[in-house]
Amino acid sequence: MENNYDVKREPYRPMPVPKKPMEQPSGYSRMELVEPYLYEALRCLCGRKVCVTTTCGKYRGQLLKVKRDHLVICEGQCVCYIRLQTVCMIMPEPKC
Repeated sequence: MENNYDVKREPYRPMPVPKKPMEQPSGYSRMELVEPYLYEALRCLCGRKVCVTTTCGKYRGQLLKVKRDHLVICEGQCVCYIRLQTVCMIMPEPKC
């Protein structure tokens, strides 16, 4: 039997551990839901009177602003902020 004492071996190196993705300090991640087609369609209706049906009820008034997550409607003296996630249907009133 031969002696293999002269064989040089590399020292043991552990496998590298994959790095974890950076976590938010607060423990949650922020996710925004944007519906681009609805957003662009509503931007064309700014300044017009609309009827908006949501999961909570109906709103009628002038569409003032459209943001990525909500829209602003003026009903007489009242200003309403409506989340786009709650919108079921939007109908522009005809121009007369």
